[in-house]
Amino acid sequence: HRDHLEELVANRTAELAAVNQQNVRLFEEEQQQRQAAELALRETELLYRVGNVLAKTVDLRVGLEQVLGEYLITLGLNYGSITLIDADRQAGELWALVLDGQLKPTGQQKSNLSPAYQRVIETKESLTIDKPVKNSLLADNQTLIQRYKIKSLLMTPLLSRDQVIGLLEAAAIDEQYH
Repeated sequence: HRDHLEELVANRTAELAAVNQQNVRLFEEEQQQRQAAELALRETELLYRVGNVLAKTVDLRVGLEQVLGEYLITLGLNYGSITLIDADRQAGELWALVLDGQLKPTGQQKSNLSPAYQRVIETKESLTIDKPVKNSLLADNQTLIQRYKIKSLLMTPLLSRDQVIGLLEAAAIDEQYH
């Protein structure tokens, strides 16, 4: 009779372990779904704020500066820029710049596009670069990367009618140097 009880206890323990594993899996799935919903909500809120800014702005430069500000606030970053691409797709002009959370004047700064920018233009997809100091796509930008102690970059294409017209860039810096 004792063997039968031990077998029942072992079976019930195995059933409870299986139920527990299923509950853990369901909980993890629910957490992932909640995180995805929160991300979608933040993205929707950002798009609403950007659309609102652009609808109220007559001056393109002012509008792009405000869009950059909203983008950086959403990401929790203090460094970023917007560069618009020339029609020949070989050069870009800096239209909005935020350094250390402050909007900076850009003037008419034109420059050749780095290989990283070229990749974003070709793929029409965002590019994340960790450790940009060691990245060959940013070889031409090493002076700025080192000056601002940039530890990662996010480059996002600005599209109009499926054509890249510019790049939105956000940078995370190494706070210990700032």
